Amino acid sequence: MFTGVQNTYWEWDVKEQVMFWTKETYRIHDIEEPDENTHCTAECISRSLQCYDTEDRSAIRAAFHLCFEKGEPFDLEIPFTPVIGRPIWVRIIGRPVFENNKLVKVIGNIMDITERRKAVDALQESEERFRLFMDNSPNIAWLKDEQGRYVYLSKTFKDRFGVQFDDFKGKTDEQLWSAATAEQFRKNDLAVLASNHAIEVIEETSNPDGSICYWLISKFPFHDMAGNRFVAGIGLDITNRKHADEELRNTKERLEAHISNSPLAIIEFDSSYRVTLWTGAAERMFGWKKNEIIGKPINEIRWRHEDYKKANIKICEAMLAGRIIRNKYANRMYRKDGSVIHCEWYISAIYDAQGQLASAFTQVFDVTNRDIAEEALRRSRDELELRVNERTAELRERAEQLARLSSELTLIELRERQRFSEFLHDELQQLLVGAKICQEMLISDMDDFLKPDAQHVLDLISHSIKGTRSLSTELSPPVLRTGDLTASLKWLAKWMYENQGFELKFKSEVLVSLHRKDFTVLLFQSIRELLLNVLKHAGVKSAELEMKHDNGELRIKVRDQGVGFNPETVWQNTDSNQKFGLISIRERLMHLGGRFEIENAPITGSSISLIVPLDEKKPVKNGMRTLNGKTSKKSITATACKHRFGGKTQLNLMIVDDHPIMRNGLSSILNTYPEIKIVAEAMDGEKAVHLARKIVPDVILMDVDMPNMDGLEATRIINSEFPHIRIIGLSMHESDDLATAMIEAGASAYCSKGGNIDHLLSTIWGEY
Repeated sequence: MFTGVQNTYWEWDVKEQVMFWTKETYRIHDIEEPDENTHCTAECISRSLQCYDTEDRSAIRAAFHLCFEKGEPFDLEIPFTPVIGRPIWVRIIGRPVFENNKLVKVIGNIMDITERRKAVDALQESEERFRLFMDNSPNIAWLKDEQGRYVYLSKTFKDRFGVQFDDFKGKTDEQLWSAATAEQFRKNDLAVLASNHAIEVIEETSNPDGSICYWLISKFPFHDMAGNRFVAGIGLDITNRKHADEELRNTKERLEAHISNSPLAIIEFDSSYRVTLWTGAAERMFGWKKNEIIGKPINEIRWRHEDYKKANIKICEAMLAGRIIRNKYANRMYRKDGSVIHCEWYISAIYDAQGQLASAFTQVFDVTNRDIAEEALRRSRDELELRVNERTAELRERAEQLARLSSELTLIELRERQRFSEFLHDELQQLLVGAKICQEMLISDMDDFLKPDAQHVLDLISHSIKGTRSLSTELSPPVLRTGDLTASLKWLAKWMYENQGFELKFKSEVLVSLHRKDFTVLLFQSIRELLLNVLKHAGVKSAELEMKHDNGELRIKVRDQGVGFNPETVWQNTDSNQKFGLISIRERLMHLGGRFEIENAPITGSSISLIVPLDEKKPVKNGMRTLNGKTSKKSITATACKHRFGGKTQLNLMIVDDHPIMRNGLSSILNTYPEIKIVAEAMDGEKAVHLARKIVPDVILMDVDMPNMDGLEATRIINSEFPHIRIIGLSMHESDDLATAMIEAGASAYCSKGGNIDHLLSTIWGEY
């Protein structure tokens, strides 16, 4: 657009205060040129300013003002929008002219600098892109001149090392780094300058904590437009990669060493099942050398045993199909010399991204000797197991025999006690009761002067009955025959208190009835022995008894606060009756599968536990009814409500007792009363049930202890079928427990055979 500097020339005459333009200056501002040698008017100048941006107009006026008034030159680069053509960049220059140090005029021109401006903008844009590129690069970068002075640092470099460019600008490595680090930097820089080619090296720097940082450095030479030489560098932190490479190398070396030293044969196949790895152990195991095997398909190696060919083919097919990642199997293989070895194979399959088999890595263990040894061991084990089973069966049989003998011993003792007790009860006591009944009948008909002597005889008979009853009870407590261990122990507590003044405190409200009679008897006798030991040796007259279920076992603990004893000396062989009793209890419990435990300390008392396997009926809470004398309140109420006999004047009565003397004695006495008719007699419970169904008497006198079926069971049956029949329990034992058991079975009352006949008659009529 501008044809030359002179074409856009302008001049300001300070003295005349006028402006002169060239024709081109008028043209580019779209102002009509005046007559020749006519100066530019103020209107032209004002119009020319319309070609500039508003903010640039102020700058132009200010620059002209300073130049015209003070003689300061100006040089402006601003956008210009001509009337014709496209917008451009122009450079407006103004220079003052002085004569004799006096400003006489200002001259200047307007030049088109669009292309230069584009070049500058492009350069600035390029430099900005370069800066952004370097600032955002994860790699550090720097420039040094030929003398090794830093002239540029990237942002990553500054951030990585925590420095500013001013810290490095114009300085060399010797001024910034340690001697060793600076030496390696400078050495590599000089190599680049000497060869005039790029190099790639690994350089090291130190971290603040003293650790080493490894850098992969690319260094290359270049020249600027002035011909100056520089060394540029780009660095990537490869510390982690370096450590990983080092670890990988160490791992590879260790793996190769392990493979080389492994007693296992390491064999690897490719996807075509060609052998790619064959270790020394494989050579020794199978006999083929490495050069005979590498690259050969496995089906060309004559090592497959015919018994396992199909299994081997299936495994290979499964690996090719991607169904096996790892596997273990055993087989037999042939060696090169034709001998057979037993092998265990551990296979690991590797697949590529497409799921195709890439490699199969196997470890083979020669287990020939192991299999032979295992077979021998298996035979020995079978023989040993057979002998052990035989000995175990023999020991078990002996243990069972011992347990049976122990149980039988307990039951024999029980039977002997019962036999003596029954003799006293069934023979001697019955005779004494019969004698007492006869004596009572005789006294009523005697002369008065004979009655005192007869009464003395009667008293002796009563004392004899009482003594034999007490001895019979001690030998075989009737409550023990029920199998109710809780009731038996409560009876024992009562007996100990009444006969020895010894108080036994229960800490359990659970009733326990064991199915095994030997357990019940043994526990009862053992606890009685323990209580007697406390009474004799502990120096106290009280103890606590606790029963509880514990993991399928019944645990009974007897604890006292007596003088105690040393448990370590209990089992020593001495003549102490106390120790003999404890030893006997322990051994008899052990023979029956139980245990005996002592928790004891001298002075503070002893605690002894008896533990037996729990084979019991379902425990129930204690629900015994309290007796009022020999008859419960419930039975009295039942008598008042049900047993008035409809106004009868004669009662039909049946006597049930297994002793003829007792039946005859009762029959003789009761037959003297016209109001009572003896309609039947029975010697056991079964006969009593049969006759009750047939005759249906009003009252039954029921003995408790009878053969075949006892009085308790017979009472339950008759009461369930004929609740209106009044049943009165009879026994030689004055026992609240037996009385309670009979009343719970359905009896209306309970009387002692040794009691007063008037009391029995009143009970028959329902007055008690």
